[in-house]
Amino acid sequence: CSSDLTAELLTAELDQSNICSKIVPSKGKYGGGTLPDLELDSFSVRLMPPNGDHHLAKSLYHRLLEQQQPVLSILKSGAIYFDVLTLEDKDIKDISQAIKFAYHEVYHT
Repeated sequence: CSSDLTAELLTAELDQSNICSKIVPSKGKYGGGTLPDLELDSFSVRLMPPNGDHHLAKSLYHRLLEQQQPVLSILKSGAIYFDVLTLEDKDIKDISQAIKFAYHEVYHT
């Protein structure tokens, strides 16, 4: 599945739990080896914090990493991003459940 469709699936899952998110363009990187500077066009899902509260993004970032099955996100400028470049459709349910759990734990305590 293409990354834009994967981003749409994740956004739809989060929307069912009243978690506002937005799909934004992003760049994926190969990393190192023979292709250290190669970038791929991709999409990320950006969580939109309730009432524009960006202060809890760091707490959410760490809470996602502390779960039994850690979820790696990107913490940038007070927002959380999930790059979907390497996600498969079959992973969306598990990832969205982990995000929902951490999100409601951080923002509703």
